[in-house]
Amino acid sequence: MLNSMNVHKIGAETNFKSGTTFKILKTVNTLNVKKIEQDLLSRGVKADFKDNKSICADFVFAFDILEKLSEKLKLPFFYKPPVIQVYDEKEILFADDKQNLGIHIREKDFYLKQKRAFKEGTILINKDFNKTHISNDFHSSLRGWEKLFSTGHFLHVTLHELMHNIELNQIYKKYGYRGLDKDLRKKYHKQFTPDLGKVMEETYNLMSLTKNEKLFLKNNVSFYALCTRKWTEVYAELMTKLIVKSLDKNLNPVKNPLDFLPKDCPKRFKDLLNKTLEI
Repeated sequence: MLNSMNVHKIGAETNFKSGTTFKILKTVNTLNVKKIEQDLLSRGVKADFKDNKSICADFVFAFDILEKLSEKLKLPFFYKPPVIQVYDEKEILFADDKQNLGIHIREKDFYLKQKRAFKEGTILINKDFNKTHISNDFHSSLRGWEKLFSTGHFLHVTLHELMHNIELNQIYKKYGYRGLDKDLRKKYHKQFTPDLGKVMEETYNLMSLTKNEKLFLKNNVSFYALCTRKWTEVYAELMTKLIVKSLDKNLNPVKNPLDFLPKDCPKRFKDLLNKTLEI
C-alpha cells in the first residue's frame, strides 16, 4: 500500500513523471483500454481501468517488464493480481484510506462504497495518484531527504503495488496458506509450515530499526520506507527502485535488478529478501 503519509491536499505534489519518452506517450495515447481489459480477463485478471489510458498503460508496461525478468532471469516476478480497479477518492469507504495512491489487498476486505468485498491480491489504484498532495509541514520535515519515494518513475506506483502481490504470492508458495479463501486454499495446496506465522509477522509487523538500517533506508531506499517501518513497504520500495534501475529508455530490463542491490545492505534485510528471493 502506497500512501502520502496521511497529510495530503496542501503543498508539495508527489510527482511520478520520469522515464517517459515521446514513443511511450504515443503508445499510451493509442491504447484501446477495453481491448486490454478483455485480454487480461482471458488471462484471469478482472480489470476496470475506468477508461484511464495512463493507468492501463502502466500495467501493460509493468506486466511486460516483470514477464521478461521472469523469463530471462528466472526471477519470481510474473504474477498477476485477480482484480485491478481504478477508483476515485469519493468511492473510498474509510477516511483514513483516502490518502492512498494505491492499495494492495492482502486479506479479503471492503475498501470502496460497494457491497462486494475485494479478493486477496486485488490492486486498487487512485485515478489521481499523481496529483496527491503532501502538506507543507510534512514536506519541510524531510530535512534534506532526497525524495519521499524511492523513484520518481511513472511506473512507480504500479510496480510498488505489484511487488506487494508478488511478495505475498512467494510467501504462500514457499510457506503455505492457512486463510479462509477456498480458491487460495486450492491454489496454494501445500500445507502451511510452522514458519509461516513468523514470516508473516516479519513482513507485516512494525520493525525496530537499528541505526545502520535507518541509514541504509535513508541513503538507498526512501523516506516512506523508513517512516512505515514495515518490511513489506521496504521490500516494495527497494525492489521498485532496483527494477527501474535495470531498465533502458524503452522499458526493457537489460540487467538483473538484484545486481543493483547496494553492497552495504544490512544482513537482516538480505535475510528477509531471501524469504522470497534467492540473492
